[in-house]
Amino acid sequence: MEKNSVKLLHDAGQEYVSRCTDKPVPARNVGQPCRDGCFSRLGRPVVEALFNGFYGMGDYDKQTAYIQSLVTTNPVKRRRVPIGEELPRKGKTYAYCVKYDNVMHKVCKKGFLSIFAITDKRVITALKKKTMTGTPISDQRGKHTPANKLSDRVHVLIKEHVDSVPKVSSHYTRARSADRKYFSTELNMAILYQLHRDWMTENYPDDEKVKESFYRNAVNVKFNVGFAPVRTDTCNTCDLFTNQIKTLKDSAASEDVISGLEEQLAEHRTLGNQGQNFIARFKGGPFDNDGTLALCFDLQQTLPTPKLAHGAAYYLRKLWTFNFCVTNMRSNVSTMFVWDEVTGKRGSNDIASCLLKYLDLHHDADEQTQLFLLSDNCSGQNKNVNVSLLLLKLIHDKKFFNIQHHFLVPGHSYMPCDRHFGNIEQKLRKYATIETRDDYIRLIKDATHEGFEVIAMQREDFLDFEVLQYHITKRTPRGTTFSNSRIVKYDCSYREGYQVKDTYSSDEAFEKVRLQKGKQCFSRDVFDLSKVPLTPRYHGPIKIKPVKVKELKELLPYVSAGARHGIMMPLLPNRKPCSKRDQGQGKKMKMRVTRRTIC
Repeated sequence: MEKNSVKLLHDAGQEYVSRCTDKPVPARNVGQPCRDGCFSRLGRPVVEALFNGFYGMGDYDKQTAYIQSLVTTNPVKRRRVPIGEELPRKGKTYAYCVKYDNVMHKVCKKGFLSIFAITDKRVITALKKKTMTGTPISDQRGKHTPANKLSDRVHVLIKEHVDSVPKVSSHYTRARSADRKYFSTELNMAILYQLHRDWMTENYPDDEKVKESFYRNAVNVKFNVGFAPVRTDTCNTCDLFTNQIKTLKDSAASEDVISGLEEQLAEHRTLGNQGQNFIARFKGGPFDNDGTLALCFDLQQTLPTPKLAHGAAYYLRKLWTFNFCVTNMRSNVSTMFVWDEVTGKRGSNDIASCLLKYLDLHHDADEQTQLFLLSDNCSGQNKNVNVSLLLLKLIHDKKFFNIQHHFLVPGHSYMPCDRHFGNIEQKLRKYATIETRDDYIRLIKDATHEGFEVIAMQREDFLDFEVLQYHITKRTPRGTTFSNSRIVKYDCSYREGYQVKDTYSSDEAFEKVRLQKGKQCFSRDVFDLSKVPLTPRYHGPIKIKPVKVKELKELLPYVSAGARHGIMMPLLPNRKPCSKRDQGQGKKMKMRVTRRTIC
């Protein structure tokens, strides 16, 4: 700590900066010689040795004990009381000496203070700490309990309150800091502190309340929580190399080691810039009319439903609304797919379903024969077997002749989707209350002057792409891994599987990964995913935990009558539950599909 380091410099007689005045305090030096000739009798070398030995201890208690051993207290031998005074002004006298080479040398007071560069107050304070037995009392400064220190119960209550406020993990920081949690986006520290005071008044009215500064410090230091999950993260690799280079430069390490790390950092940034070049490539220019449909896609952070400004709403769990964005990089026009957690989830099947629905609505088969996709590396949503099989199915369906899926470098995935999400978030911040999913759809549509196309996903829109896995043999690349891939290509010239490489370089060759079963050559009679029917993924509302349903019901008094119906209807046992007979037929249909042999 800075306080302890300043204290060590002070006790060692070295220069330091005062924590009170922020001004530099010069180092201690031997004072001016006295008039009695003490310096002459001892000699300058002895004076310097005594001074260096005193501050060489570097400990206040040791120096105090040393002063006590050199100064003795004696009674006054002869008193001279001035006329008019009843008691003498002086009750004791002090004898000063120094010890060198096991010999005690008497010195005057002025000489003693000059040798050790101390004040009269320092000597008196040291003698006051001398006990009847001659043993010193250690320095007690900073070791007492502060009079204004709050009890441990205060910290317990703060923790109890923070734990009572729902928190979520960020979609964008989950890979780097899995334990990091975030409060709702409509909260900030001022609102949270006011909620704490109201909570204390309601639950613990007799306990002491803390100031906002104390509460702020406790939350920031003792809890791994934050506000408003960040949209983009800094790159882990860039941060790691930068910190390593800075540390090596501070420690005067070898120039070869530093230059090697700088070269690796430059190569990594070049790789990240190459991914960004693909975005710039499709923004007009000579590639405008090459018959390629260029898309980027991403999932926005979850939207709480309902979003309320009432204090009680911050402690209750809410329904999540999902917003998936697909942006045409040529026209910079985005289409938003919105659904809630009762209608669908946010896994690979849901993402693939939204992509397929977008292509069904916006793909021109006569003019767009190639598909270019750009996304981040989220394995649970974008980089997985279900999305890969969807793209291979599009090749078998002859909707495209060539498909390339480019994955941006983590930490450098700045896509047009992110800017559109920023526009949406700015719009949503202006509204303290958003009650239903339909309200989110209305606000997202009007988030910009041009507006967004918004499609409300229904339960039957989500398809089950896992049935395609029963018609393939899962194989992995030999030269790399699918998780490390940068480009995955699907081409009508190789319909047995896909091609992959772990660089963006055009000079690097693709590695073929065969998904077709067996060893025979490709034939539509043997391997044709276009013939595999896709069944609905969900046959009824997705079950919500009873505790969450209970808390959602507690929010109903704070929303309008029309919104209550919109919030609770999806959570009811079901308007017309799926019968066991229907569920059985659904299972039989899936079994027939999975057992089917394409011929």
